[in-house]
Amino acid sequence: MASGQSEITVAVTTAKPVVDESVPLVLVSGASGYIATHTIQQLLISGNYRVRGTVRSLKSEEKVKPLRELIPDAKYPLELCEADLQDKGSWIPAVKGCKYVLHIASPLPPGVPKNPEDVIRPAVDGTLNVLSACAESGSVLRVVLTSSIAAVSCGLVGHPGRSDNTYSEEDWSPPEACAPYERSKTLAERAAWDFVKDLPEEKKFELVVMNPAAVFGPVITKNAGTTVGFIKAALSGEVPAVVNLNMVVIDVRDVAQAHIVAMEKPECNGKRYILVSDSNFSFRKMCEVVNKEFVPQGYKAAGKIKLPKFVAWFISLFNSEMSLIYPSIGKQLTFINNRMINELGIQPQDTEKMIIDTCYSLVEFGLVPKTPQYHGAKPKVPQGDQNLS
Repeated sequence: MASGQSEITVAVTTAKPVVDESVPLVLVSGASGYIATHTIQQLLISGNYRVRGTVRSLKSEEKVKPLRELIPDAKYPLELCEADLQDKGSWIPAVKGCKYVLHIASPLPPGVPKNPEDVIRPAVDGTLNVLSACAESGSVLRVVLTSSIAAVSCGLVGHPGRSDNTYSEEDWSPPEACAPYERSKTLAERAAWDFVKDLPEEKKFELVVMNPAAVFGPVITKNAGTTVGFIKAALSGEVPAVVNLNMVVIDVRDVAQAHIVAMEKPECNGKRYILVSDSNFSFRKMCEVVNKEFVPQGYKAAGKIKLPKFVAWFISLFNSEMSLIYPSIGKQLTFINNRMINELGIQPQDTEKMIIDTCYSLVEFGLVPKTPQYHGAKPKVPQGDQNLS
């Protein structure tokens, strides 16, 4: 420094964003999951809520980075914290200050576990750990719990001995008749309703339960849902043959919207909501939809061969995925979705569009390779711009 000049020290501080605590805070558990990411995205887009999501580890860039990038310019930036379903204490800070909790996180086994308790205990205990923290929080007004049609109809199998396979929110799966996963969802949901019912008045909060079917629809991170594996396999050329499987489906975008509406509407308190768009959409039909759109783009045709049930049984002996679906082969169940449409105002997405949207998202996110002929989704032509000549 030249002589005669005085040294000036400038303190530089980084301003932290001002948090408006009057804006309701929503906790979304299992933030990196398929349904949860869509729910978080819709909440952030609305700009009506502050959103906190839970992950098992903040050190997992694979899970955290895509969440940060969902809506990078959100009015209220996404907050993330660590919580584990099996760690009761981790949920105390997670729910602190939250007005609403969307408990979406749930363990889903890749196959039929050797010991049913391996899937039942985490589901039940995890649910109760979250609800216990909500009861102690002093701030949580309502919890929306993600259950499943597994807790309504034993999944796609149906109740044993029941001739009328039409199901509504009044139906409950008999746990003793269910496979381990369906039993875990049933027992976890039952435990949630019992927990809230038995709370002392000063600790009570409201409970709403979502019972979605198999969830499909576009992925918005590389963490695709387990059920999306059906579509991914078909598009990847890994399904030369199909079984007679009738799927009950719903679009993930509708599921996310349903959670938010159920959180907001006072009249939803204390109710279950079956989330279904199509009760009997066959796996073969799904393959036909994929083939029509993607075979011209260089992808291998799927599901050209019908697999006999006895062959499926043999495969199920050593294939975990087939062992999961085998009991549902040939079954046809119908689900009443009037409550979803009339009370939540959800008009379900078209099933074929849902499948095609899913396929394009899988390719664009690199989960299925692009072929040389791949051209991507064709943009919609506005009605007034169509050439009618």
